[in-house]
Amino acid sequence: MDLPPCEILPDNITAFCRTVISRHSANWPPNENVLAEEIVDFFGIGPFLTLETLVQLCRDHLRIPVSFIELPTELRGYNCSYGNKREIVVSQHQTFPGADQHTLLHELREILEATFEGLGHPIVNRRELEGFAESFAISVQMAVAERELPNLFQNAAEIERKWWRITAYVLLGVGGLAYLLGCALRPYLEDVFASEELRQRNLHT
Repeated sequence: MDLPPCEILPDNITAFCRTVISRHSANWPPNENVLAEEIVDFFGIGPFLTLETLVQLCRDHLRIPVSFIELPTELRGYNCSYGNKREIVVSQHQTFPGADQHTLLHELREILEATFEGLGHPIVNRRELEGFAESFAISVQMAVAERELPNLFQNAAEIERKWWRITAYVLLGVGGLAYLLGCALRPYLEDVFASEELRQRNLHT
């Protein structure tokens, strides 16, 4: 399962981490919401966050290749770093829509932490990193959505017919709320679906 990580060039990850340190050194460490806002700003992520957008970010800006392969059911993804090489691997088999991009963000957060450590500014100790990486993945997705919603509402405001305009407001409100709740609940839902899938598999063996 060992994959050859891609050698990276002078490093946008380090540049990003140095920028975060310079902005927040007086109040270190920043929380995951702050870190998510910083990465969205630094790399101009948006307006709609997709798996393809994240893969392109990793490949073109961070020089981190992303691979999708079969992994054991309990393993959604992993990352590896060796010298100046990095790699992210995501399971092809995801139990919930959007789980692949959540997993990719989770693994990226772990790589960021290694970089912060190397710069002498760790944010969290390794024992707690898993939970922080989950929060980061949620926060990035929510940050992108929260920035885009005002633009969508502005577009809706330009609809001339009153009832079409009201309908657009309602749909945007309900859809936006559903998306934000989905982001927040996704780790829990992934665990529920994974547990049920494992139970079904055990029943058939």
